[in-house]
Amino acid sequence: MGIDLNMVDGEGEERRPPPAVCRDLWHACAGPVVALPRRGSLVVYLPQGHLAAAGGGDVAADLPPHVVCRVADIELCVSASRTVPYLRGVLAF
Repeated sequence: MGIDLNMVDGEGEERRPPPAVCRDLWHACAGPVVALPRRGSLVVYLPQGHLAAAGGGDVAADLPPHVVCRVADIELCVSASRTVPYLRGVLAF
């Protein structure tokens, strides 16, 4: 069994995964205009925008502006501190 790097914070301490959320409840919080990708569908990932939104500072020049990939898995989550719905996705390049 490996280590899921998404579940380890900067100091190496393990974080708990976000709790599973009922799909209907998630959609009620997210609003009616939100459309979720289905597993296996093609999407365009914007790594430069992801890095900038995550507070990564300057964008590396060798980072591609977009990458076409498939959705391997999705997980509906809600932040505990702000009760904001969000999606965690696994992309296959």
